[in-house]
Amino acid sequence: MGIHQEQPRQTIVSVKNLTKRHSRQTVLNNISFDLHEGDVVLLHGPNGAGKTTLLNILTGNTAPDHGTVEFFVNNQLRLVNTPSSWWARLNPVPSLVEKLAAIGIGRSWQNVRLFPSQSLRDNVAVAMPNQPGENPLNALVRAKLVFRREAAVRREAASVLRDLGLGGREGASADKISLGQSKKVAIARAVLAGARTLFLDEPLAGLDNDGIQQIVGFLKQLQSQHSLTLVIVEHAFNIPHLLPLATVGWKMNSGQLTVQSAKDIWNGSLQNKTSLGLACESVTQDLKKISEIHIDGAVLHLFAKRPLPNEPILFEVQNLVVHRGGRLVIGTQLPNGSVKGISFTLYRGMIGILSAPNGWGKTTLLEALAGTIQHTSGEICLAGESISRLKPWDRAKKGIRYVRSTSYEFCELKVEEMFQLFGGRRIPEELVANSHKPFSQLSGGERKMAHLYTTVVDDSFGLLDEPFLGLDAERLRRVITDLFKKARGCIVVIPSELA
Repeated sequence: MGIHQEQPRQTIVSVKNLTKRHSRQTVLNNISFDLHEGDVVLLHGPNGAGKTTLLNILTGNTAPDHGTVEFFVNNQLRLVNTPSSWWARLNPVPSLVEKLAAIGIGRSWQNVRLFPSQSLRDNVAVAMPNQPGENPLNALVRAKLVFRREAAVRREAASVLRDLGLGGREGASADKISLGQSKKVAIARAVLAGARTLFLDEPLAGLDNDGIQQIVGFLKQLQSQHSLTLVIVEHAFNIPHLLPLATVGWKMNSGQLTVQSAKDIWNGSLQNKTSLGLACESVTQDLKKISEIHIDGAVLHLFAKRPLPNEPILFEVQNLVVHRGGRLVIGTQLPNGSVKGISFTLYRGMIGILSAPNGWGKTTLLEALAGTIQHTSGEICLAGESISRLKPWDRAKKGIRYVRSTSYEFCELKVEEMFQLFGGRRIPEELVANSHKPFSQLSGGERKMAHLYTTVVDDSFGLLDEPFLGLDAERLRRVITDLFKKARGCIVVIPSELA
């Protein structure tokens, strides 16, 4: 009887002597490794380590400065990503990204990119390749074929969305869902595009416990049933959720990549930490937890430095009701048909951390408080003065500072120019070395820090929508300490991690 020998795994991507620089900083320093079919890789490391830069090169969005990235299909070399010349960028033929998509390389982005006015179903369906309706001639002379195929694609898109817990929301437009829900749509779209190797940039960020379990279960199903190869970028908070799925780890630090076992990753992770737990832990170094308010399935944790009777009321919400697209988002429908709004009070110097599940309406609440959407009824007061009928810019003049979960900045401005634009504010120590860089070259965590430090100013009232996304534990603590000392008060929203 012959001895059975395990077949060697096929190489999908081979990286050789890869180097990438941004200005004077070497982000990737002469690294080499292989990605094999069926691998589930956890790519992790501190902010600015080069994780997203590596993903951009592996998916053809960025060219290396030195070295090569080779892509294989059935052990046959198909495409190569090499340093590009200026004339190569003028080539009108399909880009490397499109060519890689055609051979099954897909990715999701840290900043989710959906078509906001389109339904979730159409956001996913549009990714299906080789649809006959893409040819205008087919749309004219083969209309029935196009109609049948589009209907089948929409059914398949709806099925994938149901697998991710979005059943019943297929017809909702993408601008009316939470950040966590939009992450699910982005993954569904990549899958329907036919990806066989999927690069995911922080797919669990912004998700509550239920959402995390749905995504992890979906990825496990894709890997086991469809033999997908996965490369997942995540920060330490979410790594324990992915460890049962992972086969190998890539640790990025100071431009170098180290291949790890699952045990090595576990030993370096924040095994029992959540962003809520670490935020509360950091806040309680200077502030004392006063109480918590339960609001329709959410919990508002209240912290303060001084006894409350000595401080005036700073921010007050009375019976607030908000509809979005005709749907009641903030408030509760009572049996008699009336709607009961939400109410809470913050005193000066108080920090409120709102923990709520995805889809609860956290972003909608902050937008209503900031004035970027109109609330249906209720009253919003700042320092005893009603701001309910003020425009967003007038609320900003009163000291309201709204930081969205997704950063919006001028990507080609340098960091130092961005801080000058916001009144010459002090650049935090972690960003000084990168002050000459444009925002487009910063890591996700560095962008988040810059966004927070340019928006929240002394004596302001902060409305911070998931401000810890993309931050490692050390920077999270620093941001909490600095920003909470500046502000008169804050409302911080994060996913529910209490279950």
